[in-house]
Amino acid sequence: MVGAFIRKAFGLKPPFWDERLAVRLPGKYVIVGLTWQSSGGERLEQKHGVIIEADRQRGIALELRGAGLGEIYWMPPQTSALQPAEPGTYRMKGSGDVIENPDYLATWMVTPPQAG
Repeated sequence: MVGAFIRKAFGLKPPFWDERLAVRLPGKYVIVGLTWQSSGGERLEQKHGVIIEADRQRGIALELRGAGLGEIYWMPPQTSALQPAEPGTYRMKGSGDVIENPDYLATWMVTPPQAG
């Protein structure tokens, strides 16, 4: 896999994967926040949906709801990115979608590769 090659080439540790948690993830509702960084600033993107698969090699698949209804979105295979969500109502900034009592929140910072 490309990800494994890059981690080895740069001496990076593999993402943390908890198999005990992974087997309990299908059916759980997740809100994902992506912050895209660039020289022009930051852009926030939000997605939400139900986990349909959690695989150590492929990642964590969400069947999106709301604005992305029916699309499949793959998160990296890193269970440590999932944090239990506080009960309550969550409103997505871009779409206005409202989610009641999701199970998990996941946030990612996406940065472009360094030139050089």
